[in-house]
Amino acid sequence: GSTDHRLTGLLCQYWQPATANIAINLRVHICLKPYETGKIFVDIIGIGQQEFKAPHLPLKGPFALVSAIICYFGVHGLSIEIETEFPFESGLGGSGAVSIALIGAIYTALNHKIPRPKLF
Repeated sequence: GSTDHRLTGLLCQYWQPATANIAINLRVHICLKPYETGKIFVDIIGIGQQEFKAPHLPLKGPFALVSAIICYFGVHGLSIEIETEFPFESGLGGSGAVSIALIGAIYTALNHKIPRPKLF
């Protein structure tokens, strides 16, 4: 979009740009399995796979998003397989979909209730 990026919106203000949001039928699939205690194995289909020793997960590079979520929950002993129908770097919201799917999978694995949305 043009107006969700502040600088682009300001530079293009003369043309009065608009952002259109659409729904697309693309999914993210997450598979969590037990793994060696103290380690995390991440397999992002189409990107690669890597094993990490908790809590030393990379917060840069292709595994940064998954690492940040894993660090937030403080879990280890997991194998995480991520398959996405989104083309990589397409700008279609794939990283947001991966985040939500992974958070939901971890909540489910930990038998936590998913927080209900709050109205403001």
